[in-house]
Amino acid sequence: MYKELTDLPGIGAKTAEKLKKLGIYTIEDMLYHYPFRYDNRSRVIPVRELLHDQKSLIRVQMDKSTLKRRYAKAKRIVEIKCFDDTGAVQVIWFNQPYMYDKISKLESSLLFGTVKDFNGKKHLVNPEIIDKNKETYNKGYTPVYKLTQGLTNNFLKKVTHDYFENHADSIEDIIPHYLIQKYKLIIRKNALKWMHFPPSEKHYQKAKITLAFEELLVLQLGLAALKAQKTSEKGIYFNYKNEIEKYLKLIPFELTTDQYRCLVDIKSDMNSTMPMNRLLQGDVGSGKTVTAFFSVFLSFCNHYQSAMMVPTEILARQHMKSFNEIFNNTGIRAELLLGSQKEKIKKDIKSRLESGEIDFVIGTHALIQESVKFFNLGLVITDEQHRFGVNQRAVLSGKGNRPDVLVMSATPIPRTLSLIVYGDLDISTIKELPPGRKKIDTFLLKRKKYDQMLRFVEKQIKSGRQIYFVAPSIFENDNAIESVEKVYAHLVDNLTYCRIGLVHGRQKNEEKESVFGQFLDGELDILVSTTVIEVGVNVPNASVIVIESAERFGLSQLHQLRGRVGRGSYQSYCFLVSDTNNETTLKRLETLTISNDGFFIANEDLKLRGPGEFLGTKQHGELDFKFINPLNYGKMIEIVKDEADRIIDENPNLRGEDFNALNNSISEFYKHKKIILN
Repeated sequence: MYKELTDLPGIGAKTAEKLKKLGIYTIEDMLYHYPFRYDNRSRVIPVRELLHDQKSLIRVQMDKSTLKRRYAKAKRIVEIKCFDDTGAVQVIWFNQPYMYDKISKLESSLLFGTVKDFNGKKHLVNPEIIDKNKETYNKGYTPVYKLTQGLTNNFLKKVTHDYFENHADSIEDIIPHYLIQKYKLIIRKNALKWMHFPPSEKHYQKAKITLAFEELLVLQLGLAALKAQKTSEKGIYFNYKNEIEKYLKLIPFELTTDQYRCLVDIKSDMNSTMPMNRLLQGDVGSGKTVTAFFSVFLSFCNHYQSAMMVPTEILARQHMKSFNEIFNNTGIRAELLLGSQKEKIKKDIKSRLESGEIDFVIGTHALIQESVKFFNLGLVITDEQHRFGVNQRAVLSGKGNRPDVLVMSATPIPRTLSLIVYGDLDISTIKELPPGRKKIDTFLLKRKKYDQMLRFVEKQIKSGRQIYFVAPSIFENDNAIESVEKVYAHLVDNLTYCRIGLVHGRQKNEEKESVFGQFLDGELDILVSTTVIEVGVNVPNASVIVIESAERFGLSQLHQLRGRVGRGSYQSYCFLVSDTNNETTLKRLETLTISNDGFFIANEDLKLRGPGEFLGTKQHGELDFKFINPLNYGKMIEIVKDEADRIIDENPNLRGEDFNALNNSISEFYKHKKIILN
């Protein structure tokens, strides 16, 4: 079906260029360019039943004696009185003077337009005149498409309708026939046709369900095949000699039940010849890092090297500090590899990695440079995985011989979405927070109460606590957005006795590290920052975070930022500063005032933004699905995953006539969507 558009009658080179602006490059694209709404033309409405503001289809006679054209308020108007057996209606066109000649040739017509009441009389405004020759695709529920300059809705209707009339039999079924029968779906040619020209609401829903099932099956089979391929490969067998018990003795606190369960998951994966491919996800502050460090310990005990890739140098240093606190006297040789280090230092670290003199390295993108080589890399950990591309993770894994892979994410993802995004990974989840953690009190704050909030901040500082202020932008190109520099200046002017530092993305790494180090060591009372503090920063003494222009952030991002406080034993507070009056935005922000549960917040965020935007992949087209909304198709996602796993178990190469089109679709899908995560 992937033929050139210009193969179709009526589409030349110029029209094909216009269609490309809508993302339509092939006939397949055209069939998947679904209407954004439908006009209901299933019933001709008698004139006497016409209602104000309703779109209506009428069949009327023209009273030619009333046809006239005139000007009113700089508008050119054509109008005529029309009637049927039940009554009369005035039909009017604005700024369409060509209608005068068109109407003068008609005795009767089908008209479709919006009814308006003017001065107590019914008018049909700017109606479409339906050509008798085109009534076949202007009946029932008719499609209304997204358009671009130079293309009309009637044109798209016609070429799409003509394709179904003349070429529908060339549309192959992607879903195997036994599944179509099992789940009472419909064949693909009907599903596609009914998405454009549904005979009824029932037909439309049936088509939508079938195509959602198809899209999910293609995705889940690809992920299931990938997972099967990984599990069939022979990886490293990490011998286990009570390392969990040994590790627990190194930690100066008790793990939660969830953390312990995840340790067992990791141990089971590593104590197997199948390479580990596991996602470790958990709420802010749930203790993912200390859980992940167990895998490094087990790798070390088996004389393998480990590497951990993180998105920022601040986080890399933070993890190294935490690591050293646990493993200080174990003999594990750990180093940082960062882009900001001097070349001499980097060269020395690379040399010791290659010779095996370093057991564990934590780094940023510097780890995936070609010059970085390992002696025997056995374990790869990526933290905050959605910030790294597919290729970056593959490059790091490629520096070892099928190393075990552990992916960490602090953005809790609802189960149904995780089945879509992480279908090739095993998932461990930490929901339970360490004991003693207090709920962070969160408040939505209007700017008029800002000074009152500052007085509260002063009291916290006098009690020995530290404060974060976060702003979304470092530029003052929009007066409505508090730039980080403006916030900094305001605080310096109003809190003269406080020690205040500034961190933003345009500073050199050395400057950022210096300021952040001062805050970490308690030499600063307030840190004013952009979202560079979003990930993993751990200052137990910080008790207040103030987020400026909070409406500019997504819910999950706000929850991550809020998680910078509440890490010690002190009661902590979050102030969301916003003067927005938008009801939807206010409702969204209020979610944070009623809940500290990252999984609940993630679910609400997903409802509001959809999966692509939620995961930050929308601009790349990675999760730009036509039908799948995890919140609406949760049960179907589970069903299709089970079917995909069953197919891969029984027919891993998808052999047989029933699977030909499905095989091709999987290849085509994964060619265009970069969603395989390892």
